[in-house]
Amino acid sequence: MDLANSILFSNQTIYGLILLLITPGFAFTSALYPRNEDLPFIVRLALSCVLSIALIMLSSLFLDLVIGMDSTALNILITLLTITTLFIIIWIIRVLLDKYIVSKRNTSGVLDRIIAKISVYYQKTKQKILFIIDKYFFINNG
Repeated sequence: MDLANSILFSNQTIYGLILLLITPGFAFTSALYPRNEDLPFIVRLALSCVLSIALIMLSSLFLDLVIGMDSTALNILITLLTITTLFIIIWIIRVLLDKYIVSKRNTSGVLDRIIAKISVYYQKTKQKILFIIDKYFFINNG
C-alpha cells in the first residue's frame, strides 16, 4: 500500500508541475503567437516556463493586494485556470480570425481573376468596335 501512495503522490506532483510551470505560459504564448511558424516549439516551451512563473506570481499578488483574498492553493488554482482559459479563448479567436483573413484573400484572388477576364473581354470588344469604326471610316473616306 505504501508503494501505491508514493506512485499517486509522484503522479500528482508531475501533473501539478505541468499545470503550474507549463500550461498558463503555453496558453499565453499561443495567444501572442497563434501560428506554429511564428515561434519554434523549443522557444515556445522555454517561454511558457518563464511566463508561467511570472503569471503565478502576478496572479497571487493580484489576489492578495487588489482583490484582498488570501493566497491559498485553491484560489491560485482557480485564478490560473481562469487566466489559462482566457488565453485559450484569445488563441482560438486569433486562429479563426487568421483563417478568415486567409480565406478572404483567396476569395479576393478569385475576384481579381474574374475582373481580369472581364477586362480582357472588354478590351477585345473595344478593339472590335474600333476596327469596325476604322473600316467604316476608311470606306467612307477612300
